[in-house]
Amino acid sequence: GKLPAEKFAPGLLKWLAEYGMENKLFDDSIKASRLLLEKVDDPSWKQTAHGLTGRAYYAKGDKNAASDAYGKALELKANTVYAAESALRLGEIELEKKNPGVAHDYFEKAARMSAGEEQLAIRARAYFGLGHSAKLLNDNDKASRYFMSVAVLYDDELLVPESLYEAASAFFSLHRDEDAGKAVQELKDRYPGSPWVAKAGSLAKQ
Repeated sequence: GKLPAEKFAPGLLKWLAEYGMENKLFDDSIKASRLLLEKVDDPSWKQTAHGLTGRAYYAKGDKNAASDAYGKALELKANTVYAAESALRLGEIELEKKNPGVAHDYFEKAARMSAGEEQLAIRARAYFGLGHSAKLLNDNDKASRYFMSVAVLYDDELLVPESLYEAASAFFSLHRDEDAGKAVQELKDRYPGSPWVAKAGSLAKQ
């Protein structure tokens, strides 16, 4: 039978949802998040519940359900860590749908909402998304700046090499070959083992 939500403290339901995520038990996570949503009135808790629901659906690969949950999280007047994450994910989903204008607005929101030091990963990903949005909007100047920002702020062997490669690519298309060369050099210095190094080598020949 159905368990009455009032039996469980919000903190326990949140923990259960997070535990489900960590152990790839996404349906358990969604169930706990939904129970949490039924139980709470506080906007911060509601945003947390929607954010956790979105996260589980996103991990399951159900982008439509994720988009719906993240949208609800973002509508709430609260600023939990889920606000920035929701904006970031909505941006990524819109980017995949080739809606760079809409994606750009979500990424800007994510960058703005993730101001604290503890949310640097979200902020770096937001700049990464802004770079890709600008690239699709044919604004190579903006794209180069956003991609270089990722490299300045962050250290991540997946995100940063691709950002440096994209920055170099944007610089080359702006005929700023010296800046492009510096970005490629930084890529080689910081991430010599990255597959982006070889790709960057072919950029200069274009």
